[in-house]
Amino acid sequence: SSDSLTIIQYDRSRMGKGQVSKITHIRYSALLPRKREFFYEEKYFYNNISQKESITTVINGLTFEFKQNYDSCGRPNKLTYPGNYVVTHDYDPVSGFLHKSINEDTQTTLWEVLKISPYGKITEEKLKGMLRIENQYNEKRTQLSGIVGSWTQGRTGS
Repeated sequence: SSDSLTIIQYDRSRMGKGQVSKITHIRYSALLPRKREFFYEEKYFYNNISQKESITTVINGLTFEFKQNYDSCGRPNKLTYPGNYVVTHDYDPVSGFLHKSINEDTQTTLWEVLKISPYGKITEEKLKGMLRIENQYNEKRTQLSGIVGSWTQGRTGS
């Protein structure tokens, strides 16, 4: 078996004080002591009001970056994934709830709410404009009891 080490560091700066600033995980080879078999590290960066602004991840020497921007209400409204894949969030102007996620490059709707119950539960939603999902709740309307999905268009490979 191999030995591993995980180190969690916490932010001491004003912007992210008390929040995780870095996680490092190293797994050493069982055959060659002190030889790294696997290396994983995440660094977290925060804005001036302690919201997570970006995460830099290193896996065996490859670096990936995730960025998150916020709207004036403090809600995540733009997510940038590795490879510069950008997703924007639209919020319902009345409830303030997340209503839709959109691929910024193609303007394709990735996810959207179709119906919300009077209790604030999402009862219908759609994924990529093709898969309609109905969420069913128990009698007390507190726990999800079933999910029914149906294709609204022909399936594609993407």
